Amino acid sequence: MLFFAHAKIRRIPICFAVTMGWMSCALVSAQSKIQWIDGSSTSATIESVSADGFVSGDGVPAETQLQKIVAYQTDMSTVAPGAVEVVIAGQGKIFANGIKIQDSTATVSSASGLTNALSLDLIRAVVFKPTQRVKQQLAERSESKDFVVVDTPDGEKVVAGIFEGMGQGKLGLNFNGKSRKIGIEKVNAVSLADLGLKTLAGTQIELTDGSVLNGQIQSLDNGTLTFAITSNHSIEIPWSSVVRLEVQSDNLVYLSNLEPLTVEQTSIFAPQRGWQRDRSVDSNPIRLQASEKSSPQTYRKGIGTHSYCRLEFSNDNNFERFQTIAGIDAETNGRGDCQMSVYADGIKLWSHRITGQTPPEQVDVDISGMAKVTLIVEPGEQFDLADHADWADARFVKP
Repeated sequence: MLFFAHAKIRRIPICFAVTMGWMSCALVSAQSKIQWIDGSSTSATIESVSADGFVSGDGVPAETQLQKIVAYQTDMSTVAPGAVEVVIAGQGKIFANGIKIQDSTATVSSASGLTNALSLDLIRAVVFKPTQRVKQQLAERSESKDFVVVDTPDGEKVVAGIFEGMGQGKLGLNFNGKSRKIGIEKVNAVSLADLGLKTLAGTQIELTDGSVLNGQIQSLDNGTLTFAITSNHSIEIPWSSVVRLEVQSDNLVYLSNLEPLTVEQTSIFAPQRGWQRDRSVDSNPIRLQASEKSSPQTYRKGIGTHSYCRLEFSNDNNFERFQTIAGIDAETNGRGDCQMSVYADGIKLWSHRITGQTPPEQVDVDISGMAKVTLIVEPGEQFDLADHADWADARFVKP
């Protein structure tokens, strides 16, 4: 068995394979929709993206630039994810059916049709069993050591060292200067040292099996999307496996990706809950319900709050509009009553009473020339009970 050292101090070739049932799937064409930065949407199919960022396709207006698009969504059928979660740089994850590593290159195969040879530097972790201890360890990633989370008769244990390789049912770890072997059936996860890669931002892509990648689109040609995770590392993705992409550019930024200038939060009767990025205040996906007869719609971006809450954000890049969908999260089952307001430089731009029984409100206000934008949620007639107020898709834009 050949080994490699992952941590920064040395690296030698390895060869190992972990296979969880390699498989392929047939994907069918689907109708697609483009959401534009001005808030409108169009039924269209993206077929190509040039290196300079121009988009073309069926129903796409001529001379369309990628930065004018907020999101692209298809109704492609999803498939079951693979059993192994490969966490990569840029907060991405690939649900793999199989992973092979040789000579510091990882070949990953997923149910969505993704098969790529990735530089091992891109991989943050390989997760076989996503326990709470594994999640904690990934959050505490080291710059100099690799970690293995192991199941033992006394519970999960975390062992630090230099990951040396994996093969023939064993994992190799250099611990205190000695190479040791651990049965792979006992391993819940391997967390690799943080090599300090500078990742790219701008677009998030979701695949049919739930895999998510963050980076920048370099091109789309002949059904293959070339997607850069860092300036030196790109991945080729079958365009037919992309179910959604979300674009960020100089023309758009989601408030959940920004740090607020000030935060004020107080409660009256309800337990104190802190505001959340891209989740409800109870840490669930953001869901708003338009009517009693409709199903709640889930939003990937937004801010979840609880009354009373005041969040102030800086408009550093001279954005012209603030857009959001304001409502009480569906997790309250129709309860909740609050006043939601938007201010800019102390001027009230929008304010509305929102309850769990009323549909969410579309908000689109002019913030041209304004330095600060403030979102406020105040208790209503039911005090602060069940005031799980969401600012779904909250964003600054330049139409």
